[in-house]
Amino acid sequence: MKKIFFSMLTIVLFITACKTEKKQDLTSQSDVKNTVEQEEAFDATHAADAAASIVTWKGFKPTGSHHGTIPIKSGGVVYQDGQLQKGEFVLNLAELTVDDIPADDDMHGKLVKHLKSEDFFDTNTYPEAVFVFGRVEDGKLLGRLTLKNKVKPLSIPFTVSEADGVLTLKAEAFKLDRTDYGIRYKSKKFFDNLKDKFIDDEFEVSFEVKLK
Repeated sequence: MKKIFFSMLTIVLFITACKTEKKQDLTSQSDVKNTVEQEEAFDATHAADAAASIVTWKGFKPTGSHHGTIPIKSGGVVYQDGQLQKGEFVLNLAELTVDDIPADDDMHGKLVKHLKSEDFFDTNTYPEAVFVFGRVEDGKLLGRLTLKNKVKPLSIPFTVSEADGVLTLKAEAFKLDRTDYGIRYKSKKFFDNLKDKFIDDEFEVSFEVKLK
């Protein structure tokens, strides 16, 4: 068993009268608690096999889309009596890839560099993203995603299966709003002069994680 330590971060909800941000189906306001939870530890019954797992992303703009992968750095879950109970996954944003442009194309390197820059994920400062879930209800992982030091509640529909002692945890494409995590580059929500040069606020994420 692999001991996984994680801290449930303080989440403070600021309510302002001047602006109400668009809410997503993925996040529930009732899940945000104005409390500090004590550091917890759990024994993971299954640890993530990073080499056999895949997390994919896809971003959109008026002229098309780009997609790639984000490696899993570490993680694990508690799975007992045929039930998934809790878990944590650390994503290595510093090693994200772009897969729709050939590696020998100059645009490939430029896009990878741009995604890692301060305009987007700022991987020099925030090399990792962390998803922690402590509840599973109605076929959804209920937890929190920490990205660029911002924490938001997240509900992810999933399936889990077991074969020969290996778990497969899978989620079809779901959407995240990048502006919730401070990524405002070419967002129509914050810039009104972009015309058709904007980038969609929402991007898609899917994953298939092998655990053993």
